[in-house]
Amino acid sequence: MTIVTIYALSMPAGADVPPGIRAADRRRRLRRVLAPAGLLPYPPEDPEMTPKMEAALQAALDADAQGGLCYTVAGWICPSDCWKYHGPVIVLRLVHDHGFLAEAGKRGRGPQSRRVITDAGRAYLLAKGGAR
Repeated sequence: MTIVTIYALSMPAGADVPPGIRAADRRRRLRRVLAPAGLLPYPPEDPEMTPKMEAALQAALDADAQGGLCYTVAGWICPSDCWKYHGPVIVLRLVHDHGFLAEAGKRGRGPQSRRVITDAGRAYLLAKGGAR
């Protein structure tokens, strides 16, 4: 049973989630209810952190001395290793969903926008044993 199926079964018309809220926010609210009850179909530790997200977080840690990840048309890059880029959606999820990265410089995208690692991101990498 997937989270989408659980979502469809458990969100009746009179649920506490207003209909104007995005589907991602509905799923996030539903996870907050189902996770403590042990009803999620996957391990509750952190199912949304993918290897690509962890690589982007590690790159942000590496780029911390240079001011954070820089935006390019291809995606977010570490200034010292410009051949590896990290997709905009992955970095956006690390900023808004997890709070592991923060916006610095110009807001949004552009030459002056940066993404820097937060204390929560550093703690996550230390807990995973991935911090270099």
